[in-house]
Amino acid sequence: MDRLINYAFLLLLIFLFVLEAGANVRLRIGVAILAAVFFSLIVFALNWLTLDGAEAASIFGGIVLGLGGWDITVLILLFFISSTLLSTNAVVVIKETAQAYSERKRRDGLQVWANGFWVVLCIIIGFIFNADLFFLAAAGAIATATADTWATELGSYKFGGKTYLISNFKNVKAGSEGGISLRGTVAGILGSLMIAVASVLLFSISWTTGIVTIFGAGFIGCLADSYFGATLQNQNRNLGYGTDESLLQLELDNNFVNWAATGVGALAAIIINLLSL
Repeated sequence: MDRLINYAFLLLLIFLFVLEAGANVRLRIGVAILAAVFFSLIVFALNWLTLDGAEAASIFGGIVLGLGGWDITVLILLFFISSTLLSTNAVVVIKETAQAYSERKRRDGLQVWANGFWVVLCIIIGFIFNADLFFLAAAGAIATATADTWATELGSYKFGGKTYLISNFKNVKAGSEGGISLRGTVAGILGSLMIAVASVLLFSISWTTGIVTIFGAGFIGCLADSYFGATLQNQNRNLGYGTDESLLQLELDNNFVNWAATGVGALAAIIINLLSL
C-alpha cells in the first residue's frame, strides 16, 4: 500500500513540476527532493526509519518542502524529532526482545503515510489553488499526529496511571488502544499546543487563529484517534473491497486509525477556521 501511495504522490509531484510550477518553484522542488533524500538517508542510518520508510519520507519531504515551504517543514521536523525521541526513550510496559523493540520504534512507509497522507494532500491542494486554508488544515493534521504521539508515549509508557477506554470509560490497562488518561490527555494538549504556537510564529496568522484553529483541530483529532482505536482497532476488523475480498484487504490497525484521525484533524481545522470568520 505504501508503495502505491509513493507512486501516486511522486507522479503528482512530477506533474506539478512540469506543468504547473514556475522556474523558481521548479528549483525549489528540485532542491527539496535532494534535501529530503539526504535527510531520509541520515535518519535511516540512525535507525529511525526503515528502508521503505526512508523512501516514503523522501517523497513526503520533497512535497512538503517543495510545495509547502520551510514553514510547514519546520512543523514536520518538530513532530518527527519530538515523537522519535519520545518513542526511543519510552519505558516499554510489554515484554519484547531488543530486536522487536528496535523494529517497532523504526517507522516504516505505512507509518509515514499514516501520519503524513493528509498533510501532503492538503499542501498539494493549497499549492494548486493558492489557498491558505489548506495549509492551516495541514498544520491541523500535524498537530493531531503530534498530540497523539505525545499522549501515547508520555501518558501510557513513561508515567502510566489510571487509563479508561474512551468509548465506555471502563478501566483498562495502560497502553491499551483507545485508552485515555489524565497524564496522556495533558501530554496531548501540550503537543498540539506546541504545533499551534510554532504555527503562529512561522505563519502570518493571529494568535487567535493559531490557538483556536490549529490547537483545537489537534486536540479534536487526538480524541478521534482514541475513539477510532477503541471502536475499530480493538475489534480487529478488516475491510474488503471487490467481489473477492482477497482483491484488497484494508486492516483497521494503528496505521489506519492514525490516518483517519489526522484526516479528522485536517477537516476540523477547515471547519473551525470557516466558523470563526
